[in-house]
Amino acid sequence: MLATLGDLRLKQGELGAARQLLTEAEVMFTEMDLPDGLAFVDYTLGMLLLAEGELAAAAARAEAALRRYAAAGVPVWRARTAALLGDIAAAGGAPGDAEEHWTTARRIFAELGLPEAAELDRKLG
Repeated sequence: MLATLGDLRLKQGELGAARQLLTEAEVMFTEMDLPDGLAFVDYTLGMLLLAEGELAAAAARAEAALRRYAAAGVPVWRARTAALLGDIAAAGGAPGDAEEHWTTARRIFAELGLPEAAELDRKLG
């Protein structure tokens, strides 16, 4: 619940409130040993840090999320996280890395038959 509220606050542009909720969720998920919850917190904090321009920290969080989602076998979130890594790379002026991440994400979305593949076609286009 806290992580979902943090995600909502992030989408509303309330970065401080989002950070607080996500930090609380991270503590709770760590105490409860819930790697899926921690993956979502890492992903969402990656998005928040990207929005704040903290690209190295954003990439570290996104990479942690990607490892957790890969271990859990959750392809849709692996793809979303790869797309996030592409956005981070693009923001950091690394178009080759961005293209690599977006291509990976697009392939997974296409395999799953998800419309996010079309969004990545525009980024890759």
